[in-house]
Amino acid sequence: MGLTSTASLGATLRLWAGAATLGAGAWWAFAGAGRPARSISVATTAVRRVPLESRIVAGGDLMSTREASLKCEVEDLADVGGVAIVSLVENGARVKKGDVVCRLDSSAHEERARQAEIAASQAQATRDQALAALEVARIALTQYEGGETRTQISDFERRIAMGRSDCSLLADRLAWTEQMVAKGYASRGQLLSERQEFDKAKHEREKAEGEYRLFREFKAPKEIHSLRSKIADAEHAYRLEEERLAMQKQRLEHARRQVANCVLRAPQDGVAVHDWRSRWFPIHPGALVYESQDLLKIPDLSQIEVEVAVHETVGAVVRAGMPARVSIDAIPGRTFPGRVASVLPLPVADWKSYDERMRQYIARVRMDETPPGLLPLMSARVEIDAGEVRDVLAIPVAAMSRIAEESVCYVATPRGLSRRTIRAGRSTPELIEVVSGLEEGEEVAADFAEADAAAR
Repeated sequence: MGLTSTASLGATLRLWAGAATLGAGAWWAFAGAGRPARSISVATTAVRRVPLESRIVAGGDLMSTREASLKCEVEDLADVGGVAIVSLVENGARVKKGDVVCRLDSSAHEERARQAEIAASQAQATRDQALAALEVARIALTQYEGGETRTQISDFERRIAMGRSDCSLLADRLAWTEQMVAKGYASRGQLLSERQEFDKAKHEREKAEGEYRLFREFKAPKEIHSLRSKIADAEHAYRLEEERLAMQKQRLEHARRQVANCVLRAPQDGVAVHDWRSRWFPIHPGALVYESQDLLKIPDLSQIEVEVAVHETVGAVVRAGMPARVSIDAIPGRTFPGRVASVLPLPVADWKSYDERMRQYIARVRMDETPPGLLPLMSARVEIDAGEVRDVLAIPVAAMSRIAEESVCYVATPRGLSRRTIRAGRSTPELIEVVSGLEEGEEVAADFAEADAAAR
């Protein structure tokens, strides 16, 4: 982006009109142009103080205020080494939100998605089996605690109650038989048989009580602990299969997302612009692209700004909010009002210049209204109103030149012309501000080229 400086035509005409009267004294500061100094063969002019209304003119490019960037988000597969472009929208084509602007080869990722879907289905079946095993283990514990245990306890209690009843009945019968034997109404064989029946009933009762105590204190807790251990194992197996299923679902989702990423759609209305690096690595159907590679930009055409680079000698005075006029090469004969939207706080190196010492301020000028038909990167010219300085030292623009990054002019002295380095400030098409290096009233050569030729 180039840089020049100019003044408004009105300011220049006012400066010329002021020269008509000697009282104003603004023009005769340069009325000496064409008056030869003593022993000097070139025209000179005096350094005088004048009002200077400056306008900074800079060339730039149209840029969108809102720009969407589309990247390749498809993974590189080791056996392919990139993803091939199947179809691509033309550079500069207008697109609508949701339009397909690029298609990438999705065959490898579709196969990977199919395999991931099979693995996910298998993991789902295994998880369901683990869940069924867990439910069976839980039911077995509930069945044992709430059903079998109670049934066995009731059976033990019934056996013990019957044993106690039988023992009580047989004890009474044994006592009656003993009385009958003592009176001689019963034989000792009958008494022996009654005692055997009583001992047998007592043994069955004690056996039932022992088995009940063994079941209550050892067998039931052991079985419950075993069933709970099976539940814990089933829960662990279920969690493991659940994690495997989740992992397979993630892989499937990722594979499907990779397939979806092979279709790039415009996120907004605008124009498709191929990435600038495509000059060296052009993208086209059949070309290979890689993950995270910039492919397209979709600038929004509803709001366009002009990005300009202003040389640091005048760029420091540019402020956000300054009025500006924009001329667009594609729309000749018209200018559009606007204002400076932003200015970078620090100057940056001019990448177009071989001299790294060249610095410039990057500014953005926003037009009040965006005319139709504009496209990003169109050339434009911006004229920024930098305001008026009422009392500055100034010389004609032709009297100064830039040599080795220094501003120089020829000063008339009694011994002839002497080249002097000065520090320049704002400028107009006719005048340039002298910040330092010259004093008011000094004579300088009106035409630097002519003076430089004479000095040689």
